[in-house]
Amino acid sequence: MGNICPSKKEIKTKTTKKKEKSEKSPLLEKKEKSKNTSENDSTSTSSYNLEPKKYQSKLRKKEIEELMQKTKFTKEQILLLFDFFKKISAMIIDDDIIDNDEFEEALGLAGSKFATRLFEGFDENGKVDFDEFCLALVPFSDQGTIEDRVYFSFQVYDINGNGQIEKSELFLLLNSCLEDQFKLSLGENELQNIVDQTFNEIDTDGSGTIDYEEYMIYAKLHPKIMENLKIELPCLSKKK
Repeated sequence: MGNICPSKKEIKTKTTKKKEKSEKSPLLEKKEKSKNTSENDSTSTSSYNLEPKKYQSKLRKKEIEELMQKTKFTKEQILLLFDFFKKISAMIIDDDIIDNDEFEEALGLAGSKFATRLFEGFDENGKVDFDEFCLALVPFSDQGTIEDRVYFSFQVYDINGNGQIEKSELFLLLNSCLEDQFKLSLGENELQNIVDQTFNEIDTDGSGTIDYEEYMIYAKLHPKIMENLKIELPCLSKKK
């Protein structure tokens, strides 16, 4: 996984006035719609066998078609993602479910608070199935929009889920991110200064927290922040 932490240069960039209307992420709409779709279709007999044989399993044709519609991934991408999913889900227990330990092991970030928050961005119940796996990867793909990326990253930083990013949350995750991804340990005062600078730029209404509107506005003004939100999987890139 690439770096999704804002650099010091990025968090010092000037922001603008807050918009009055909020924007709803297309990814959130996809997640809401997916809840109404059945995970299994017992009437369909068409299936695709995947290699390598160690992870061989089956996806019904209807399941693939539904995922293609919800994610805009191609059939080839979904089959490759399924193979990748099977490998991760079998790292500790081969149960077609990815848990937090398997997710962290796949990233090489065992025990990381930041990796745990990323995993919770995939699903909050502690277990990720293939449907959730595909939906969560949309922001990292060429099919993902800036709204998708903003929504996902905002959920990562909003630890307590109250719709606001607080200074303590940003401090915790920024510290974990720097240590895990860059092996960089800053003093408490230096890290707090970075957090304060970030809030001075993004918290335009002076409330002491960053809401989704403020975060969206800032991200759209400085898209390079979202460019760092990516997972390097060849099957997620559109062929030129």
